[in-house]
Amino acid sequence: MWGGLGSQSTIQFATPQEIRDEVQYLTQEMSADGGYILAPAKSLQPGTPFENEVAVVDAFTNQKD
Repeated sequence: MWGGLGSQSTIQFATPQEIRDEVQYLTQEMSADGGYILAPAKSLQPGTPFENEVAVVDAFTNQKD
C-alpha cells in the first residue's frame, strides 16, 4: 500500500501537529504487517502552507519504532 496522507485535505489544511499525529497514526495502523509505504496521496497542492510542508518532512524523517 502506498500513500494515505491526504495532500488535498490533511497536508493543506491541518496544523503541523495534526500532520505529525496523522503520520504517526498511519505508521502504526497501516504498517503493522509490513508492506506500507508512507507517502502523500498526491503531490503537494498549491497554497499548502510552508509550515505544513516542513511538518510532513519532519514527521516522515523522525518516525519512532
